[in-house]
Amino acid sequence: MARCYKKIIFISLLLLSIPFYFFLFVDFSSPQKKEALNFENFLSLKEGDLILRLNNGLLSDNFRKIASSKGDFSHCGIIIKENNDYYIIHSEKDETKNFDGVVKEDFYSFSKDAISIAIYDIQESNSIRQKIIKSAYKYWKEKRTFDLKFNTSDHSQLYCSEFVALCYNEHFSKEKKIKASTKNPIIENTFFSLDDLRKNFRKKSFVIDNNK
Repeated sequence: MARCYKKIIFISLLLLSIPFYFFLFVDFSSPQKKEALNFENFLSLKEGDLILRLNNGLLSDNFRKIASSKGDFSHCGIIIKENNDYYIIHSEKDETKNFDGVVKEDFYSFSKDAISIAIYDIQESNSIRQKIIKSAYKYWKEKRTFDLKFNTSDHSQLYCSEFVALCYNEHFSKEKKIKASTKNPIIENTFFSLDDLRKNFRKKSFVIDNNK
C-alpha cells in the first residue's frame, strides 16, 4: 500500500512539473509564437501585390510619421514567388543587413522583426502582374542604390516607395498611375508616401498584426 501511495505522489509531482518545463523551454518571444507569421494568409498572396511593414526600432518608429498619415507603416515592397517560396523585392538602407538600395529578401527575413505587415491587392490581371515583377527584377539586377535625398524626379537612386511606384506606373493605365502628392517639412521634395501607394488598392489581409 505504501508503495502504491509513493507511485501516486510521484506521478502527481511529474504532472505538476510539466507546465514549468513547458514555459521554461518554449520561446514565446519568437515571431512564430506571437502569431507573427499567420500562414493561412499565405493562401491569398499574389505576385505583384503591395506589402507594407512596420518594424521595431527607433528608425522605423520615426519614419512611419513621415511615410503615412496614420503612422501605421514605415516600409514597402513588392511580393514575388520563386519555386513556391515568397520573396520581397524592395529598396532599403540597412547597414546591419548590408542593404543599400533594391534587394530581394525572403519573406521570413523581411518579416521577422515586424510589428505589423499588411498585404494590398493591386487588382490587376496576371499579365500586368508579371510585367511589374519583371520591372522589379530589372531594378534589382541593376543594383539601384537607396536615395537618401528622396528625389522623386531622379530615378538613378530609389527610396522604398519610389521603387514600388515606379514598377507599378510603368504598367498601370493612365487613370491608375500613382502620383507623388505628399509633402513633409523634413523632406524638401514632394514624395511618394505609403498613402499614395495604397490609396487605390484593397487591403487584403494582415499577415502580421502585433500592433494592438
